[in-house]
Amino acid sequence: MVRPMTYKVKLSWPEVVGWTLLQAMGKIHTDRPDVAFELHYVGENMPPGFHDKRVRLFLNRDPQGTVALTPVVG
Repeated sequence: MVRPMTYKVKLSWPEVVGWTLLQAMGKIHTDRPDVAFELHYVGENMPPGFHDKRVRLFLNRDPQGTVALTPVVG
C-alpha cells in the first residue's frame, strides 16, 4: 500500500529571532510565499484576531530593526 506524501506547512520561525527585518522576511517568504507580513515594535498595541495568511513580526527598537520574538502565522 502506498501512502500519499504529506508535507508540513511551516507556522513559526524561531530561527529568525535576532535577524534583521529583511533577512527574516526573506526566509519566511521562501517558506511561505502565501502569507502577508504585519510589522510591530515590541510593546505596541495591536488589533486582536487570527488570520491564517498573516505573520506578525515583532521588532526591537534598535538601528538594525532586529526581530525580537518568534514570528508565527496568525
